[in-house]
Amino acid sequence: MSTPTQTILAGTRYGSVVVTADRTVGGTPVQCRCDCGETFTLRVTQWGTRESCTKCRGTTHVIYEPGMKFNRLTLVEKVGLTASKHAIWTALCYCGATITAVAKDIGTGNTKSCGCLQREKAAALVTTHGLTGTPEHRVWRGMLSRCHNPNDTGHHKYGGRGITVCDRWRASFVNFLTDMGQRPDGKSIDRINNDGNYEPTNCRWATASEQMQNRRTPDQVRRDSQSVAS
Repeated sequence: MSTPTQTILAGTRYGSVVVTADRTVGGTPVQCRCDCGETFTLRVTQWGTRESCTKCRGTTHVIYEPGMKFNRLTLVEKVGLTASKHAIWTALCYCGATITAVAKDIGTGNTKSCGCLQREKAAALVTTHGLTGTPEHRVWRGMLSRCHNPNDTGHHKYGGRGITVCDRWRASFVNFLTDMGQRPDGKSIDRINNDGNYEPTNCRWATASEQMQNRRTPDQVRRDSQSVAS
């Protein structure tokens, strides 16, 4: 599957690694500099996986400052701290939007843009590839079946409990893909409120361990089973 053309701009940072020259994906190796002063190159497939040079042995030493660029985001101003004392910054996205995020998430690439990157990837998938058979399409079909097909083996856990798929997602797979983006490796769809519906404000891509923390209690399952049986 092809990906949209992307340019990694000089000054873009991942951990302690800074790109020293503009680089279009598909061209020459990425020229990099570590915060310790060491210079080196990375293959395309390595960009975003190395947080420092080999000399630093994986130790990062990032001091976040205004103007630092990470992927599509440029740090603007520190605005606070999380409960665990991680710095919160406002950042300007390449597309012009402004977001607020934890600096560590921006620095490690967990947050790469305001959301525009995911939307562009989704749009490229819709435009250049068939939809049937993709992981996202299978998730969408399974979600609809569990909630709206009484013959589905899992219907009693979803539609039988009154859980539905929102009208926007029922109407179009493209709407679902636009809102959720591509499914990250190792993650599946999860409802934040386990008693809520499948809709943009209540869904996320989550790992199995994250979903385990969000499961219903045995008492809830028993009450729901009794309600369906009656």
